[in-house]
Parts: sequence; structure tokens; C-alpha cells
Amino acid sequence: MDGDIRPLEPADPREVGGHTLLGRLGTGGMGTVYLGADPVSGGRVAVKTIHPHLAGDPAYRRRFKDEAYLAGRVASFCTARVLAHGEEDGRPYLVTEYVGGISLHDRLVDDGPLPAADLHGVAVGVASALAAIHAAGLVHRDLKPANVMLTLSGCRVIDFGIARSQDMPGATAATGKVLGTPGWMAPEVLIGGPATSAADVFAWGCLVAHAGTGRMPIGGDPATLRTGADEPDLSGLPEPLVPAVRWALARNPADRPPASELLLALVAQPPVGVGAAARPAPAAAVAAGGVEIAVPRRPRPAPSPPPHVPPRLAADPVETPTKAFTPLGWAVTGPSSRTRLLAGLGAAAGTVLIGAIIVGRAQARLDQRARR
Repeated sequence: MDGDIRPLEPADPREVGGHTLLGRLGTGGMGTVYLGADPVSGGRVAVKTIHPHLAGDPAYRRRFKDEAYLAGRVASFCTARVLAHGEEDGRPYLVTEYVGGISLHDRLVDDGPLPAADLHGVAVGVASALAAIHAAGLVHRDLKPANVMLTLSGCRVIDFGIARSQDMPGATAATGKVLGTPGWMAPEVLIGGPATSAADVFAWGCLVAHAGTGRMPIGGDPATLRTGADEPDLSGLPEPLVPAVRWALARNPADRPPASELLLALVAQPPVGVGAAARPAPAAAVAAGGVEIAVPRRPRPAPSPPPHVPPRLAADPVETPTKAFTPLGWAVTGPSSRTRLLAGLGAAAGTVLIGAIIVGRAQARLDQRARR
């Protein structure tokens, strides 16, 4: 949304790679993202540049180059399509399509936890994006609300700055450091284990629980490093989503579902308030073609009334940046066309609900202006 675009600062460039810069979209640990204009069509694009103090660091330059290559491998329906990349005045840059909308982080900070139907749409949309990312042979490694854009065409997962190929060994053994955002990392990664697609699924479980309840399912504070020793607290989460989220948050990565199976479990049931009456997810979801996806049930205590959810998140609204840090311990440790099809179908299923979030937010802003 244009209201989220900030003016350029005095030290910002005015043009990068022939693209005129119009404003700032955001900044992160590795670089700054600007709104730009395509020199040929005049259309809007996003231009990412590396921070000047990192431009001479070979490791960051390599990560920036890898981001352009890896993001280009992912289906465009679930991320921002790469348009160009290069280097200017010693600083690498990356140009992608401009994804209009709002980040999930900003939506949660402004308006609090998502209503049940909107939450189901986000859960399906992000699971679809993960299925497509994993089908491309990648692990995102930094799934969090700030990297999920809510757009009229559905959820887009952005920022492949620390993504890697699934067949690439992790850098932990060589550097003694792990990359990621505290609070959104799987327990096995925090102790020095590999960041596999199962770690992305764990982050999905954290994201959906946080978006639905306003708090983290394990540990409370999103900025806290935790190894997941406690059982997740999913009280207050809409009941139809509880089995899938609990499955994704399994302590052992081998017990978590692939994103494609998670997606099947989600689309096998209607969101709360849409179609049939709300009901818990079945013990097994049957997909087209008769494929049965088992959703394990764990004994749960008798339900208690959900706690009061405040209109704003209890967590610090300042987004926690991606970091490199020493692990808390040390651990030794090809996509099918069906998976790609499932990802596309899941994205379509979530698009209508995500569009409703954007339209509703825009209408609310218009109503506020009219009352002034």
C-alpha cells in the first residue's frame, strides 16, 4: 500500500541500474528495499541494494548473488518474480516485481490477531508457497510474518536472503554460526543441526499460531532463542487448525509433515464460518485420487475457555532481524509434479480470503478518513 512507502533519505541513491527510486519500502540486516520505476515500461518494481558497509564482504556479496538465483527458481505465484540483478558502484542490486499489499507483521501489529476465516486463508496460502519453494529444491530458512506479504492475489513469501538449495550442506559446521531469526527457528537448527524443509514447516506452525492468538506457541517472546522443550500452547487457536499446527510443531523434524501433505490436510476442511459448520480436522484427510494423509491426534486435556485476546499483540511490535549467532549446542547430523500442482491449488484456495483481508483493511482506512 502506498501509505507504507517512506520518503528517500538524504544518503539514499536516486537511481540504481537505470531504475529511478521513488521511496523506501523497508530495510533489513543485509540491505534496503526501494520502490522504483522500470526504465522501459515505467511500471513499479522493488529494488534491493546491499548495505554500503557490507558491500566489500565476500560472504554477504555471495549471499546477495545467491538470493537472485534462488528466488528465480521459485514459481512466481508465491513470491516476487526476479526481473534483473547486477552491480553498480561496487554495490550489488536485485530488481523484482513490486508486490503491493501489506506484510503479515504490519497487519498483526496494526489490528491484532486474525479472525478465524482470514487465518485459515493465510495458513493455506503460506503452506502453498512453502510447497512450491520446496518443490523448487529450496529451503527458505527465514519464514516469519515480516516475510509474508498479503496481496489481492494471495500470500507471497519474500526475502530469500538466507535460503539455500536442499542438497547444499549447511554452513554451521564450517563457520560455527547459524543464520535465522530468533523465535522462528526450529529447535534442531538452534542446536546446530541442518535447516531442512522440516524447519520451514516448524516456522509455519509458529507463524499460524502467532497470527491466530497474538503470542508464540512456545516460549512467549518472538525474539527468544528456545529449543522447543515445552509442548506448544495452542489455546485460543481455532479448533480446525489445531491438529495441523500441532503436527507442524512436532519436536522431532522426522515427525513433521512435508508442506504438500500439510496443504492437503488444510484444504480438506472448510475455514471457520465458511460453508459447513466448524469442525475439527479429521484423523485422516483424503485427497483427490484417494491418497490418504494421516493427521496424528495426540491426547489433549479437557478444553478450557480460551484466554482473552487483546486487540494488539503482546509482543514487541519491532520486527526481529535475521541474525548469525552461535548455536545453543551442536548436533551431528527432487520434487514431483503432484507437489507443484498441490501448491498451485492451495494458492488458489487461499487467494479469495487473503484478498478479503486487503479489501477490508482498505475499506477501514476509508471509513476512518470519512469520519475525520
